[in-house]
Formats: sequence, structure tokens, C-alpha cells
Amino acid sequence: MPEIQNNFIQSKMNQDVDDRLVPNGEYRAALNVAISRSEGSDVGALENILGNSEISVTNLTGLRINNLDIVGYYIDRSEDNIYVFLSDYVDSSSSGLANFAPSTVNNFIYRYNNTSGLYTKLVQGHYLNFSKNSPILSVNILEGLMFWTDNRNQPRKINVRTAVANSNYYNSEDKISLAKYYPYTPINLVDLAGDEYGVSTMTNPSQEFLDIEKDGEVYDNPDYEEDWAGDPELLSDKFVRFSYRFKFDDGEYSLMAPWTQICFIPKQQGYFNTQDSEEAYRSTIVSFMENNVTQMLLNITFPTQTPNIDLSVSSVDILYKESDGLAIKVIESIPIDSIVSQMANNANNLVYSYKYISTKPYKTLPSSDATRVYDTVPVRALSQEIISNRVVYGNFFDKQTPPKFVNYGVGYGLKDAVTSTPVQKIYSQIEYPSSSLKQNRNYQVGFVLADRFGRQSSVILSAKDSGTTSEDLLFGGSTVYVPYADDSIDALTFPGYELKVLVDIIEGGTTAIPITPNISTGYPGVYKDNSQGVDSAIITTPGANYSPGQNIATTGGSGSGCTVDITVNASSEINAVTINNPGTGYKTGETLIPSGVGGGGASFLITVNEPNPLGWYSYKIVIKQTEQEYYNVYLPGILNGYPIGSKQNPLEGTGTEEENKTANIVLYSDNINKIPKDLNEVGPDQRQYRSSVNIFGRVTPNFILSQDNVFSTQSYPSALSDTVPSIATLRDTNYNPIVNKPGEAVDLDYREFYQSDTNPSIARISIKNQIGKTSLITTPTELNYGISLGVYETSPVTSLLDIYWETSTVGLVSELNKAASADFSGPNEIILDLPYTHEEGTPDTDIVAQGKAIDDQGNEFVSGQIEYTLMHVEDANGDAVSQWTSGYQTRSGLDCFDLQSTLDGFELSISEDTFFYFSTEPAKNNFKFYIDCFDNFTSSTTTLQFEGALSNTSPEIITIERSIPYDIGEASGFRPIASAPNIVFEMVGENGVYGGAATDQLKKDGLSWSLGDVSRGGTTSPDNFGFSINPVSGVISHQGFNLSSGESYNLPITLTDSGEDTDSITLTVNIEAGEFITFYSKSDTTGTVRPSETREISNTQFNWRDSGGDEQEVVLVTVGTPDNGFEDVEENATVSPIPNNNLEAVVQFAMTAAIDKCNIYIYKGDVGSWNPSGTGGPLPPGTELISQELQIPPRDGVINETFPIPEEYQSEATAFTIFVWIFNFDDNQNP
Repeated sequence: MPEIQNNFIQSKMNQDVDDRLVPNGEYRAALNVAISRSEGSDVGALENILGNSEISVTNLTGLRINNLDIVGYYIDRSEDNIYVFLSDYVDSSSSGLANFAPSTVNNFIYRYNNTSGLYTKLVQGHYLNFSKNSPILSVNILEGLMFWTDNRNQPRKINVRTAVANSNYYNSEDKISLAKYYPYTPINLVDLAGDEYGVSTMTNPSQEFLDIEKDGEVYDNPDYEEDWAGDPELLSDKFVRFSYRFKFDDGEYSLMAPWTQICFIPKQQGYFNTQDSEEAYRSTIVSFMENNVTQMLLNITFPTQTPNIDLSVSSVDILYKESDGLAIKVIESIPIDSIVSQMANNANNLVYSYKYISTKPYKTLPSSDATRVYDTVPVRALSQEIISNRVVYGNFFDKQTPPKFVNYGVGYGLKDAVTSTPVQKIYSQIEYPSSSLKQNRNYQVGFVLADRFGRQSSVILSAKDSGTTSEDLLFGGSTVYVPYADDSIDALTFPGYELKVLVDIIEGGTTAIPITPNISTGYPGVYKDNSQGVDSAIITTPGANYSPGQNIATTGGSGSGCTVDITVNASSEINAVTINNPGTGYKTGETLIPSGVGGGGASFLITVNEPNPLGWYSYKIVIKQTEQEYYNVYLPGILNGYPIGSKQNPLEGTGTEEENKTANIVLYSDNINKIPKDLNEVGPDQRQYRSSVNIFGRVTPNFILSQDNVFSTQSYPSALSDTVPSIATLRDTNYNPIVNKPGEAVDLDYREFYQSDTNPSIARISIKNQIGKTSLITTPTELNYGISLGVYETSPVTSLLDIYWETSTVGLVSELNKAASADFSGPNEIILDLPYTHEEGTPDTDIVAQGKAIDDQGNEFVSGQIEYTLMHVEDANGDAVSQWTSGYQTRSGLDCFDLQSTLDGFELSISEDTFFYFSTEPAKNNFKFYIDCFDNFTSSTTTLQFEGALSNTSPEIITIERSIPYDIGEASGFRPIASAPNIVFEMVGENGVYGGAATDQLKKDGLSWSLGDVSRGGTTSPDNFGFSINPVSGVISHQGFNLSSGESYNLPITLTDSGEDTDSITLTVNIEAGEFITFYSKSDTTGTVRPSETREISNTQFNWRDSGGDEQEVVLVTVGTPDNGFEDVEENATVSPIPNNNLEAVVQFAMTAAIDKCNIYIYKGDVGSWNPSGTGGPLPPGTELISQELQIPPRDGVINETFPIPEEYQSEATAFTIFVWIFNFDDNQNP
């Protein structure tokens, strides 16, 4: 049959004209056909289009999950693959964006190959945060990387090959985010890796000796390394900073971390050696102001111990930048494996330490990297497409809304050594020992917030309009003026100034940065990962018998690892709880129970906030300081006033004309440019010029006019500058009073001006404060003036760039909020600056403890914020403390102590007339103090407690009292002792209770006497030779044993108190002449008790002696009792002259133990019958006392005293009278 064949070469459907008029090559209508456009013979032929076949989710993925739907797909025709995005979650919020997918949600990305029918899981996890009401409409694959966006989450991407190889590789937002993790922490120059903060890691191992000398002595360099391999000169003339960046698995680079401060320590540690000051004013430069640092340990803190796994980091670039250069250079790229290996062996496993030894960088980064401060990745985007090998986004939202302000104040103070704050550990004084805040400057301080991926806010300032004082520093708003230091600062120990920021909670809130996101305003809230950690807890049951504590473990809930900090009230109930470690895997509404702090019955209801991966994550401090470069002008002296002999300061004048009002300095060399003349609008014959540069005196020559005192000291200027009204040559200043004739040379001889004969430029300065050295002398030929170094500082150049500069002060927003909230929580714990120190013998009214309250982060409160009141004192039994008054009356509870509240804490002392006795029951010696802490800022009261213990004071044996003389026999013979016991001695002792006679009765409590083994001649007896002691009264008795004359008994006696402490003596009883003669020894000191009326001296000697060594014995006498006087002493003895007038009198004799003291007197002349007792009237005429020694105690029973005879009494024959005056005390201590 006939065949009609048409070719539709024009490939057009034409329904606009009548069927009869359709041109050849076009067609009227077609369905499911395509026109072939090949260059073959079938061009223009119709071809059938293959139809679609339906494939279920189960066929695509193998998953059988209810309500699991495809929310996005992508067809890769080149490899016949279909990529599907699946979720079973619907965000029910009004915006469809506010809720994050719960942990129970199923989110997947699968790949299905249409040819093979195989499916592959690429990614799985609720963190994908897919939602059915936010379809994924834009998906692209470029060079094996798949990009997608859903206008719900930030744009994302995965490496398809990596995901196919390991479906668990992508497990967090950090790995799938198109914007990569931002390393927010700068490099630290203290040994964080070794967990050591006390020494800067900037050293100079290239130098064997320190470049500091004293009196010509040099010192070894402790950092010296003989085989050090670096370049010792590379950094000497450079001010360098360091940073780093990450390289990730797919070749992307992170933003650069914040830069360090300038790594610079001057040679000689910045100190002038002997000749340096003279060299400085000769050359007008300080030659040692070069960098002494040649090596640094650069410590990098990572957010995880395994950044290769958790962040997909493949290497780290160490970056280098010089202060006067724009280029950023790479020192070394370090593979991540070596970094992780080192971190695992460090004391701090989060820190990698890179040793930089002054090696040159090996490459320079492109300029685009130098200006890349954030990635231009949108926060959300609706559309995405690939254009010219680039990923392009449309209809996007690229900025987060920052908070309007942060509630903080700015102050300044001395740099800190190693100090812990709630936010971070501070070590600026250690890390940068030679750096200091510039003085006489204004600083504006702001916060910049960043999310985890480096998107940064604009600068946020403070809303404070009033100052706050903390630790004696004033914190105002965001702007602070730092004046010049005054003379209260010791220049030798001054560590430098630093800015300090005090952050508080926002008004009406509990954190510094608001936590909750606000979709309508675009405020992102605060970052929260998807680990489901606990964010807050409220007390549902306070429990009982708890102790306060930190990092307390908890049980309960579906997660693990949550720890809390708790405080308790006076009833030991938990009254506050804060989260210390949030743990993982918890759910809102679960109940946790604290463990390990005693007590029981307490429980907390927890809240777990939704993940918020795009919330504010970190902060950094930025500073605007427009006053920039300035000069130091090194001068050969500063003349205060005018030179002597000048018309302004003539020789016959007072020399004080304009002193402390005007100064003069010599300008030469580079100083001429530092203080330049103003050459605008000057006349043709003008010789004197002003300078518009304002200057401030920083170093002044000393004020002492002497060649021997040529030195310089620190100067302390005010905010008002000195000005320069005149600069002229020395000749043109015409200070010399000589009236020169035309053509006659001007006299240029000025001792005050350096190199005056060269006619230097002289700047006359109008000064506001005393500076320089005057020229006041009386004659022209007097001492040389003495030139010494002076230094002026020029006013800084003000920059027109109104920008904020990045600092190395950074941190996490979560830590900042925790610290601010901790301050808000109020008093949490009592710490004692003076630990509780209380002995039984502590006097009443003495301070036994000093302390103060701190918050749950260990922060102290500002002065005057907390008022303290003692509410209750109990012992370990829970009973009110009970002690004693001097009247042996009881006193209990609050009456036993006084607490004085001070501005910065409290002082606890013993109440007046209160005396503490150490009990035999330990619980009564342990006290618990309950103190109410009233917070004046919040008008709230918290009851805190602390404990203290009473310690024992050892007892003491005071004395031994004799009974009525105990007759043991006649002098001619002895008889046995009667059968009844006879009291011979009574021991007297006291416990350690403080107080005088008023507490005698209390001092006897708790004492017990005991008698050890009595010995006689080294032997003992079962019945102690008849001696015994009453354990309560201390009375020693004797009975039932015969005693013989000449016998000696040793009685070991011990006194024990309620605390089991003891005191001991050995009582020796000698039997002589029918009496007990007793001695006792205690603590290696021999003493006596008075047992008899017998008193005697013996072996008396009196010598004249040459103190040079020759003795001339005059008389040796022996006397009986003192009643006999010294009648047997030879009188009128003579002695020959002693060479060199070295005459001494030597008096020596033996004493019995019955003698207590003696006085020896030497008089010039014969005193006759007069004696020193005072009853004989005045000394006879012609006599006088020339030497005496009073109340000489016996030394092992011997008196041996030497008396020098004054030289004036040795020139002629002189008579002397020597008295030895012996006396005892009776039982009432009367002599």
C-alpha cells in the first residue's frame, strides 16, 4: 500500500495555521515523540520517547520506615544514578524552621543506580535536620562533590566517593557544612601542651651568655643549646606574629586563626647596661632595642583530640607575618597524623606544640587569602546552580543578627601572672613579658561574635552608663582612658598595663549572650551541638543531709556523664544546682539524682535544648585605638631653667628664673626630625621657630648637681603635654650675656649643652611638670654639670582609619555565659584566707579565722557586695557549742564567738571572757559555723557553712609544794616510818586552758597524775620504796619503808590531760640531816625546789686578772654561812700595775641549790660598814659604784663573774670594795 514519509527537519509544532497550510518539515501535533537531530540519514525523523516507571522508596533504599518520604532528589545522567534525600520529619513550627529534628527522626541520603538496580547509603543522622515542609530543590554535583541547599539549613556538600566508601564518615554538621570549622583560638606562647603556664616559650638558645652584665660579670644563658640549628639573626630586626589554618580532606582551607601579639623581647630584657644611656643620647637610638627571641614553642589548642576524624583536617599550616609587610607566609605544613601523635603524649591532649627555630617561610599566600576574614557562604539559600565551574546561590540569607549590646565594662590594671578566671586562664605577664598597654591613650573595646563556621557579627559595644568597681579597679563603659603611670609604680618591677573586661548578664536575663534563637529577627541564639547534653536543671526535691560540692556525678535519665555543682542551706538541703558537665544523650523532662555527696532524696528536673549548629559559638575582643605611631626622643640631658651665666640666669642671680616652667634641650641627628620646626608662614629673616609637636617627659636626668651622681630616673608626666615654643641654634638663642660687636664671635661655651661648641639646635620647652636638672651653682669654676640621658615622647599620630583591631583575647560564648551566670548565682562557698586556728590555749578575743564567700566558679565578690552574719554554731553531735566563762559558768552557741563583717569578708574571733576546754569526747571539739551571706546587689540571702576544730594545748607542771618538814629521824640515828602515809610533796599542774587566776578551777579539769618506777642507785622496787601519788590531787605520800641518810630517790612523775598530751618531771629526793632534800629536772633543764633552811657557799675565790691573760691571785678564802659575813677575807691586798690598763676583777664561788640569786657590787674606795641593802644610808664620801651584776642565777651551783675596771681608776693607787650579796625567796616570793 502507498507509504507517506515525512521528515520534520524544522522540529516545529505548528498549530497556528490551517492543516493544509502547515509548511513541509513542521508538524501539527505529537505525543511522546522526539525529533531526531542527528547528522545521519534519520535527521528529522520522529522517535518514540521512553516512558517512566515508578520506583518505591523501598526499592530505592531498601528501607521500610513508615512515613519516610523523598524530600529531594538529583539525577546524574552521566552515570545513570539517582540521589535521593529522605526524611520522616515535619517541622510543626509556624515558620517551618524553628524546630530542630529530634534524635528519633530518620534522615538519609541514598544513591540508586538505574542500570544495576543497586542502592547505597551515603549519609544518615538526625543532625541532617531535613523536614518534609522544606524540600530540597537545588542539588548539583561538581567534580565528585555533591552540593545542596533547602532554605532550612546552611548549604552543604559531601564527597560522593568518600561517602560510598564509608557511610559513617559524615556524622556531624562540621563535616557536611560547605563553610568549614573556624579555628577561633590563637597560638599561645606558654607551654599549654605541658600544662605549664609559668614561663614564656619565647627564648634565645643561640646565645651562650645573657647580654646583661653587672660589675663586669657575665651570666650563663639557661636556654643555651650548643647544637641549635636556627638562624640567630632572622628575627633580630623584625616584629613578627604567628597564626595557623586547617586544610581539610577535600582541599578546602579554614579561615586563619586570630594572630598572636608581636613576639618580641628586647635584648638585655630592655634594661640599660652601664654605658647604654650615654650611647643612647650620643646616637639618638637605643641599640639594644632589637628582638632577642630566636625560638618559640607555638601552642595550638584543638577543639578535639582527634581533629583528623572529627573535623576531617588533613594538615595544619603555620603562618607568619611581619609588622611592616602585607604578605602572609607559610613556615611549614604539618600532616595531621604527626600532630595527633604528639597530642596523645602531651600532658594536655588538646594542644599541639610546634617548635619554631627562626627558619624562613617557604611560600607566600595569595592576597585573596590575606583578606579572607570570613567565607561568603549563606546562612540559608533557596536556590543553587553551577556556573562556570563555580557554585552560585540565589535568594539567600547571609548574615546573623547580633545582640544589640553586651553588658560589660572596661578598665585597666597591671598585667596578670598566672591567674584563673571563670572564662579563661590569664597569663599575659608571663606570655608577653615585655609588652604593655600604651599610656595616655583612649581605647574603645568591643565584642565580635562568630558562629562555629566563621560568620562574624559586627562590633558589639556596651550599654553601660555607670561604672562598677571590682578588685579595686573601675570598669566603665566600652571606652577607657589609660593615663601615664604615677610614682606609686616601681619602675623596676612594673609588669606593664593591660585592658580588663568585666562582663555581666543582660538586664532581665541570666546570661551575657541570649541563648534562644529568634527566627523573626534573624537572631541565631547560642551554639549547641547535637550531643543532647543537659542545659539546665531545677530542684524538684531538695533532699537532706547534703554537703556542698562541685562536679558531682548524677544518676538517672537516658544519657550519661552529667555532673553538677550544688550548694546547701543551713538545713543541709540543696538550694542551688548548676550544670558543670552537660554529658550526652539526655532528654528534656528526665530526672537526675546527685550521688557521692552524702544525704539523699534530692532530684532535679532537666532541660535539654535543641541543637543549634548556627548559633553564636565564639567571641573575640576587638579594640579601636586611633592614636598610633610616636617617637622617643633620646636627649643628652634636659636643662631645667636656663644655663648659668646667661642673661636669664646670671651668676649674681638666684638661679631659679623660670625653673620648673621652662626647659632646654639639644636637638641633633635624628631628633631634629622627631621634633621638627614649623616652616609654614615664616619670615625671610626668622631664626627662631616653633614646633607643633607636643611632647611628654618620660626619663629625666637626676636633680643632684655632682659629677658623682650622673644618672637618670623615671619621669611621670600628666595628660597635659609640654610644648616647644622655640627652636633655634645655640648662637641664635643669645643666652650668653656678652654684647658682641659686629663680626665678633659669640661665646658658645655652655657646660649644660652637649657639644655646645658645634652650635647645635636648642629647643626651649614650656613644661607642665618638673623635669631635668637645674644649672644652679655659685661660681663658674664649680663642678661640671654632668650630662645624663633624658627622654621625651612625642604625641602620637592619629589615624583616620576608624577600624577595630583584632586581639588575641578570645573564648567560647558558652563559657562567657557560664561565668556571667555564675556571678548572678550569688554566694556558693566559704573559703578561709586564715584557716581556722584555735587551740585550747588561744586567748579570748583572738581572731581564729578569716574568710569570704565565693561563687560557684571560684570568683570573689566586689568589695562591699556581701554582708556576713553568724547564725549558729554547733558541734559534731549537732548540739550547740558549749564552753566556759572565767566564773566557771557555761556559755553556748553564738555567745562563744564574735563575727565581724568587713568589706571583703569576715573575721571570726573568740568572745570576750570565753575559754575553751578540750573535751575527751572528740565530737565536742569539732565545730560547724552557719553564716548568712546577704547579697546587696540582688537583696538575697544564702546560708553557707564551714568547719573548724579545737586543738589541744599540752598540760604543764607548774611547781612542787612542800608540806610541813617531814621528820624522819634524829641527827644521831634514824627510825622507821610510821604506818600511816605521810604527805611529803604536792604537785601543782594545769591544762592548756587560757586565762589567769580567774580560770584556775577550769585549769584543773581533766588532769591525771601518775608515778613511774622509783629508782634508788639504779634499782627499783615493786612498791616504789613506799612512794605513791594521788592521780587526782597530785599529792605524793610516803609510808612503810625505812630510809637511810645519804640515800637518793628518783621519782618520774607524769601529768596527762584530756587530749592525752603529757608533761613530765623527774623528782630527786635526797635524805640528809633528817630532811627530804629535793631536786627536779624537766625538759633538760635542772631546777630546784626549796626543801630545807640550809644555805651555804664554799670555795670562794677573788682574783685580779690581766684581761690579756695573766692572772695574779690575791686571796683564796673559804667562808661558812652568810651570817658570818666575809670576815675571813684578807683585807688591804695589793696588786702590781697591769700592762695596758687591762685590769679585771674575778669573783668565783660555789653555791648550794638552796640559794636563789646573788648580786655582786664593786665600789671605788673603802665603804666601811656601809652595805648595799639600802639601810646604811648614802655612800660615804669619796666612794662610788663602778660595776655591778644583779640577780645572778646559779650556773650548776657555781658563780663566776668578771668585772672590767675602768681605765681612769688604774692610773694611781686605788682601794676597792667588793660585795657578794646572797639572798633567797620565801614561799611568798619575797626576798
